[in-house]
Amino acid sequence: MVKKNNMQTSTIKTIWTTILAIIPASMCIISEAEHSALFAFVVLYFLDVITGLLKAHKTGIIITSHKLWRKTLGKGIPYIIAIGVFYIVSRLPIPFIDCSFCYLVCWLALTETYSNIENLACMGIKFPEKIVKRINKVLHCEDCE
Repeated sequence: MVKKNNMQTSTIKTIWTTILAIIPASMCIISEAEHSALFAFVVLYFLDVITGLLKAHKTGIIITSHKLWRKTLGKGIPYIIAIGVFYIVSRLPIPFIDCSFCYLVCWLALTETYSNIENLACMGIKFPEKIVKRINKVLHCEDCE
């Protein structure tokens, strides 16, 4: 039983070490525009996590560490996969595909911006209706008011 636990710990440690090594290495192979778009998205993603926590606190929802990780990774892993796939596709010698990575990352950043606005609105902060309608229109959000 102890060997299995040590093996699981070793595997998890190896996975995290690999991920933490790949992230800085990947920053060297992307262009400045891609880097800027990706940085903006990451900042907005973490702001969404923070505003989500603040919203939960304000509305009295109890957030456990398990729930926080599940929600954060549940949204983050598909984002990482999509960003990775679009990065690879953008490197293919296909006309009009070379900007697909930046388009995806910008769209994800816009989605996170809208999520931040939703969280802040739930906390009682008022936003101009014109801004919310424009974001809804861009995102084609049918279930939003």
